[in-house]
Amino acid sequence: EVLADLGDRGPDQPGRVHAEHVGVPEGHPRGGEEHGVAVLGDGQDAGFNCDVFHGDEDAADRVLSCAMEIPVFASRRLVVLKQADKWPARETEKCLPYLTAPHESTTLVFAAAKLDRRLKWTQALMRRAVVVDCDPLPERQVSAWIHAEATSLGITVREDAGQLLKE
Repeated sequence: EVLADLGDRGPDQPGRVHAEHVGVPEGHPRGGEEHGVAVLGDGQDAGFNCDVFHGDEDAADRVLSCAMEIPVFASRRLVVLKQADKWPARETEKCLPYLTAPHESTTLVFAAAKLDRRLKWTQALMRRAVVVDCDPLPERQVSAWIHAEATSLGITVREDAGQLLKE
């Protein structure tokens, strides 16, 4: 649903998604670690036009400088900030101008376990957002999800095998 929503937006209509506690099993083609995501832009990954930063290691100036770069041999670039919730308040404040006028060919992804909605930058991010909360599935829905995913892949999962996968 998120990708379909973003696919309808052009560069002149930046989209943003915020998701908290995305719990996708390790090794699943759609995920791995538990995180939240915020996206600015309409997103395509084009090889070396993809840069990944970490909130506990990289400064906002470096991330934003990369986000303002023009993509090379592609129409888009992807910049990911993992652990965005680890940025100190002084770093988050530097993002405010970018959030009001994001670079049209960049998709900027903020991944965080949980964003503090009291901070100015999070509020600015949320104002420009298509918000999608992705909490982990409730325990009672995991079996149905396993069977639905297996069916979509053309696989039949016996009940006992589904129980093992659930554990």
